[in-house]
Amino acid sequence: MDLSVVYGIFAAILVASGVLLYFGTIGLKGDKKDDQLYKEDHEPPK
Repeated sequence: MDLSVVYGIFAAILVASGVLLYFGTIGLKGDKKDDQLYKEDHEPPK
């Protein structure tokens, strides 16, 4: 394997984990505000 391939895979993993962490922290921070919106959007009306 070329070094460029190894670095490419490594970079892709870093970016993916970074994006997941980024959205994970947003989800945790905005839990109370976004939770109500999420429920309204995704739960069928009673």
